[in-house]
Amino acid sequence: MKMRLLLLCTFLLCSCANKTMVISPDYKKNAIKKAGIVVVLMEQPDINNTDDVTDDFGEGDPDELYLKHFNQKFTEYLQKYTYLSPITIDTLNAQMTFIEETLELNQKKDIIIKVPQSSEKYVFNGFEPEYILFIQKFSIIRKAATSGVFIPGPPGRPGGYTGGTSPALLHVGEMLVWDNYNQKKVLYGQFDAKATFLFAMTKNVWDAALKDMILTIFKDSPFMLKSTVRR
Repeated sequence: MKMRLLLLCTFLLCSCANKTMVISPDYKKNAIKKAGIVVVLMEQPDINNTDDVTDDFGEGDPDELYLKHFNQKFTEYLQKYTYLSPITIDTLNAQMTFIEETLELNQKKDIIIKVPQSSEKYVFNGFEPEYILFIQKFSIIRKAATSGVFIPGPPGRPGGYTGGTSPALLHVGEMLVWDNYNQKKVLYGQFDAKATFLFAMTKNVWDAALKDMILTIFKDSPFMLKSTVRR
């Protein structure tokens, strides 16, 4: 019994020390099932693998090609996997002013998040959403495969590698969900989403990375995910 309690306490301490999302106390108990949201990219995403963008989406400016894909798929997946509606994608509104706040992420780490300074509500083309998702320090990275550690085989038999990883497309960054009506933080943190693949990247890999990004952000949030969601 004591051993079980010790293991449980160790698990809880590790979970608290490594958490990547923080929900403000006022929003922990109330599930938000239906609400309008605007998704704001604070900066142009930093794309590490621009060649993959043009390979999978055609010729053109990689930044523009990716943003077109993001605007379409992020909206589609938010509608598919959450109850948020209506949904609008926006770039940074020049009329908004921000301050940088240092916020505790977990027992080991603080992060610096840009938070709206104005007490005025955000309006987009006449649409006044209940909530705003600010995506910050957004980077897209292609991670190479690793072969792992070579384990020699028994006499007369070949060895092999263990512990290796597949190549992956990463979507990493920080985010803040802002209550536009009450001018308060709802949720903030870091996301580290990924989609693995075996050989060459395809559009499906880009789609899978955005799906994982949405589920990573909203999985433990007050915003309800639909019961059909599978990671």
